[in-house]
Amino acid sequence: MLVFGVGTLLLFLVLSFLVGVPVRDSLKQQACHSLQATLRGDVIHLESWIESRKSDVRQFTTRHLASIRETPEGIADGAKPFVPDDLDPRYLGWALLDSDRRTLKSSLPELQGRQLLIVESIWKRLPERAPFVVWPFRVPLSTTQSSQNNVLMGVIEPLVEGGKPLGGVMLLLDPIAEFEACFSGSNVGETAESIAFGPAAQLIYSSRYKQDHQHRGTLPATGQEPLGVTLRKRDGALTTIADQATRGGSGIARDAVDDYRGKSVFAAWQWLPQHQLGLAVKIESAEVMSAWKRLCWSWSAFVILLATTVAGGYRRLGRKQSVGKNRTCIRQLGQYELQQMVGQGG
Repeated sequence: MLVFGVGTLLLFLVLSFLVGVPVRDSLKQQACHSLQATLRGDVIHLESWIESRKSDVRQFTTRHLASIRETPEGIADGAKPFVPDDLDPRYLGWALLDSDRRTLKSSLPELQGRQLLIVESIWKRLPERAPFVVWPFRVPLSTTQSSQNNVLMGVIEPLVEGGKPLGGVMLLLDPIAEFEACFSGSNVGETAESIAFGPAAQLIYSSRYKQDHQHRGTLPATGQEPLGVTLRKRDGALTTIADQATRGGSGIARDAVDDYRGKSVFAAWQWLPQHQLGLAVKIESAEVMSAWKRLCWSWSAFVILLATTVAGGYRRLGRKQSVGKNRTCIRQLGQYELQQMVGQGG
């Protein structure tokens, strides 16, 4: 009986391993496939969005460049800046920049004369004469009418004469609203998140975990979006996602890695060199493996119950055998065997 019970228990342990490991690997594989599919969708959506914005700025420049050049550099008090009637409402306005990223003229008076903090690697695309997107940058103003978080982004049509870049016409956008439209469908579930980051591994898309950044001290508790937060682990090193992507690589983490929040995640990422942009989709491993953990706990409880049952059965069998032996000993008296009581008393 003991051999049978131990053998049964070992059999269940082997079955647990043979069944459990494939189930665990299957959950990981399904999560990775889902992340890759979501990432492909994000890339397609973003590419379409970029092409649409490029078309907008090219048409805007063709129609209104003359009026922009005629606009005075300083808007007098009470005078309204030039804003064409056909400007799409999603745009906050326009700006005419020189080759040093300084605003010569703008429909937003607070930007005039300001040098915009556009990333150098993106601004170097000016001589290519093709429209390009300027990723979010902070505006060096205490307040601005254009964005509650002092952050702007835009799309630029370069102005080049005689092979020399003179600057460009930029249509201004609110990055919070724009990126929400691009990626809001990817932030499904409890922990799934799409992120976009630049060459310096800094977030350029509002994370769904703004409060976490505020608790960690990477953001002031003033409602600012976590744009510009560097994707680093708690030890200061770049995350696996940011490190590999900013080197120009694409990949997927089939084994969980740490993200910029210190969480263990599965992730897929891709670098878009033509836009100087990295995209990543990730989900916490705890959410992916929650079903696996429930299965492990249930199976462990079953194995413990089985072991307890086998041990209890063995104990009862041993007790019966012990009682039988005692009875055998009582019925034997030397060479005689006691059959029945023949009398009692005085």
